[in-house]
Amino acid sequence: MNFTSFKIQRPMSRFSGLLLATGFVIVTYVLHLMRQWDPLLAEEDHLMEWTQAAFLCWAGVLHFRRGRRNHGDPVAWAVFGGLALLCASFLARELDIDSWGTPLFGKTLEAVLRGLLVISWLGFARFLWKNFKLLYQAFPSTTGTPVIVLTVIGGSLYLASWPFEKELFSLPENTMKFWGQLLQIFACTLFFMGSLAKLSQLGTE
Repeated sequence: MNFTSFKIQRPMSRFSGLLLATGFVIVTYVLHLMRQWDPLLAEEDHLMEWTQAAFLCWAGVLHFRRGRRNHGDPVAWAVFGGLALLCASFLARELDIDSWGTPLFGKTLEAVLRGLLVISWLGFARFLWKNFKLLYQAFPSTTGTPVIVLTVIGGSLYLASWPFEKELFSLPENTMKFWGQLLQIFACTLFFMGSLAKLSQLGTE
């Protein structure tokens, strides 16, 4: 298959992008008003953290299922398998696994899961190396797809939350937590939306 023959399509219409951005602005403003009414919004019941974990979990499962369904296509498996691993890695970061059960059990479970993730990433890197030429040829036709675009935007928002988590700005602690959690929940929402989007240039659902 000659991947260079694919015509790069727009990942989404301008209207869809504008609608998505408008939705984020509205949600941000509403949550900001709610935080003024309830300063503990970012902490209460860890609702935002569990919402993020749910989106990441579903996104990872959907990416993995799509990768398995297209396991004969190295490009599709590279995209969906890699994104499934990415979601699993973010999920492991979001969950306080070391606090589950007894201290020994939690720390052991966390170490085992992180070890499995490292092994999985090494195996994935080996797969990429073995199929490097094919993936390199397909790279221009996949970077503009909805799956990749939504994931890149989500990843950028996730990285943008890091300064707030580390309290690098001169803002009240609760404000820092609020914006950090808000950026992360937007990022996880985009990861989930990406797991539902098409890898359209390859004709892959």
